[in-house]
Amino acid sequence: MCHLTAPDSHRLRAWTGEKDGIRFWLAMTYVDIDMYMKRNGSVGLSTEGLTAYTTGKAYSYFACDWLQEVFFHPISRQHKCCYLKTTCIPSNRVNDTHSLWLKTMKSGEIVSAYCKCMAR
Repeated sequence: MCHLTAPDSHRLRAWTGEKDGIRFWLAMTYVDIDMYMKRNGSVGLSTEGLTAYTTGKAYSYFACDWLQEVFFHPISRQHKCCYLKTTCIPSNRVNDTHSLWLKTMKSGEIVSAYCKCMAR
């Protein structure tokens, strides 16, 4: 499993920016996010949250560019995992930013995620 062998995302260099890296992004749906949340002790997304995502607060933050450029790192061609990382402007402190990353299997399954925001 890649969670045991993947390097620390903070030690990786040569990340690909969004313009060139978007072609490597994985097909990930709200169902993948819901399954990850449930596997990790969260309630998951409600039916309303799954069907009306564009009316939610998270989507409005995305639409207002509170998420910055998303970078991609394949780790290696042979590796089964990859990383996505970005920075986010939190809603309660607009002069601050938080880093976040997502580790996924190259099949699209979410392995782990991290955000340094206190209001996770």
